[in-house]
Amino acid sequence: MNDLIAGHIPILFDNMPAVLPQVQGGSVRAIAVAGATRASALPDVPTVAEQGVTGFEAFSWFGLVAPAKTPAPVLATLQAEIGTILKMPDVEKRFAELGAEPGALNGAAFGKFLAEDTAKWTKIIQASGATAD
Repeated sequence: MNDLIAGHIPILFDNMPAVLPQVQGGSVRAIAVAGATRASALPDVPTVAEQGVTGFEAFSWFGLVAPAKTPAPVLATLQAEIGTILKMPDVEKRFAELGAEPGALNGAAFGKFLAEDTAKWTKIIQASGATAD
């Protein structure tokens, strides 16, 4: 972000919480969001796909995981409590201020998402020829 603001680089993809204050402050201009839909924090900024790069979707995410043998009742309690926390007005407000949008996947749905996201990026990385040298 420092290099973008200083003019050393012409463009940058970054996470919304890092970008939003800079856009709001006028030091950078948002030209697209990388997700499948427009960001609620920047509703006037189109997606990359809306601008002609069909099928483009990239976003960062965070997940909470537990050991595989965690008992189902413990997982249910964790999911319920986290859901309650994410609905607290001060937490919702802070997420909105950051431009972060909490998801609601848990259990098998989150596992499916992880598998699909891993497969997607594995294919992209292999097609690019990138290596971890």
